[in-house]
Amino acid sequence: MKKTISLISIVATIYMFGCNHTAKHNNEHPETDHVHEQTDTTQEAEDHYNDESEIQILTLKKQEFRDILKTTGVIIPARENVQSYQAQSSGFIHFVNNNLVLGSAVKKGDVLFEIQGGILTDENYDLKFHEIKLEYEKNKMNYERASELIKDRIISEEKFLEIKTNFKNAESRYLVYLENRNQNGQKVISKTTGYIHEIYASEGEYINAGEKLATVITRNKLILQADVPQNHFNKLSTFTSASFTTSYSNKVYLSEALNGRLLAYGRSTDESSFFTPVSFEIDYHTDLLPGSFVEINLLGKPFSGAIVVPKTALMEEQGKIYVFLQNEDGDYERRYVESGADDGKFVQILAGLEENQMVVVTGAYHVKLASISTDLPDTHSH
Repeated sequence: MKKTISLISIVATIYMFGCNHTAKHNNEHPETDHVHEQTDTTQEAEDHYNDESEIQILTLKKQEFRDILKTTGVIIPARENVQSYQAQSSGFIHFVNNNLVLGSAVKKGDVLFEIQGGILTDENYDLKFHEIKLEYEKNKMNYERASELIKDRIISEEKFLEIKTNFKNAESRYLVYLENRNQNGQKVISKTTGYIHEIYASEGEYINAGEKLATVITRNKLILQADVPQNHFNKLSTFTSASFTTSYSNKVYLSEALNGRLLAYGRSTDESSFFTPVSFEIDYHTDLLPGSFVEINLLGKPFSGAIVVPKTALMEEQGKIYVFLQNEDGDYERRYVESGADDGKFVQILAGLEENQMVVVTGAYHVKLASISTDLPDTHSH
């Protein structure tokens, strides 16, 4: 015998389990008004999902769809856009601009810090500068004299080239020190236009040569890094773009609108981490704060011809997913399905459903309760 669930049985069961009608249904319509006409689009079905006491039907149509994975991540500066500054000599740090703080805008050529007189002789910038200057002047004189001697072949070509090389090396060192020096000591000059990302030194602090002073980020590119649970690793290569929101704004940003491109997804991970990174390069935007955490939707490439149902239509039993179909007589049957891509509201059905079939998208739980209360045989449970 074919298993069916009559409409009267469903309504009776809903009533038994405390189905509360809305004001417009009370005492105005027969109980069969709880079954509504089917709709032809997922958008129309979605508009009616708020009242779980009603039964809504969706007629399946093939459509374009894309997989979406919700996760979290962080915005970080692109490595090539981070300029790091170290002390070239030891000494006491001095902030040339007292208003230099995190986020301060800087221009190429701005003096960020001065490093003034070291404690030890070999750390003193001024002494080093004078030593290098003397070396430069000495080699310059040797080179000028050798230039005259080579004309008369008094010195060999090999000797002349050696003297010239020594002069050029001394000149390079001298010009570097000269460029970064003023009367107070060594200047630390910004090599790019951007903003201060980190400051590692304090006013008056003694700094050793090689210690990091600050980093400057250019207003160019950022990295959107999504942290994806490892159980989704097999899907990482299918994601081509992303949308995201920050913790300090409800605005939705699209990677495509920021000239975004997928850089890479992790093919290995640290033993202590349960996540695999997926990185997109995006344009810098004044509203995006490097280092901030974001909520991300990873977007798969759109594909056509998909059969999709709202997630409200899906039921689960012992690990198996099923939906309820309505036939031409208004009766219902259970149909097991295989799910695929998921965009958060709708799910692709890979097997079990076909176009033009009518699926219960709201109230499936009440249909299930009605099926439990009947004594109909299970010959058409798939």
